[in-house]
Amino acid sequence: MKISRDSVVPQLELGPRLGGLKVLYQRTGTVAGVITMLSAMTAAYSTTPVLQEFFGSFPVFVLSAVATLVVYMAVDFMAILPSEQRFLGVQAQRTERSPLKRDTEQILRRLDTLEQTEALATDGGDGHLDDIPDGCGCVEV
Repeated sequence: MKISRDSVVPQLELGPRLGGLKVLYQRTGTVAGVITMLSAMTAAYSTTPVLQEFFGSFPVFVLSAVATLVVYMAVDFMAILPSEQRFLGVQAQRTERSPLKRDTEQILRRLDTLEQTEALATDGGDGHLDDIPDGCGCVEV
């Protein structure tokens, strides 16, 4: 276990397994929550005269609940999801966590070194570029 201190609040580096278990739990929890909510709604409607008077029939009650869910989903999609994705993207692109980020940074450093070496080779070390007939910047061997 490692502690990362690159952010404002220190974070534990526990690897991917705990995160995978959390995602699996959340996915199964969603289905279980829907089943639980349907049975609770049925019980609430059948035992509460105020709900029966206000909504009139059980299908109208269920449609109202579905409409509320759709409104929440729209707000979540338009406002919360982009913020969450940005946060997760920043977390995923931290150098100590992302092998892809580390490899990309290493490749960029190598490219910078190659460009500097090529610049020295094509300008003869005097700061002026020599004329290369084909214009591609390539050195003929």
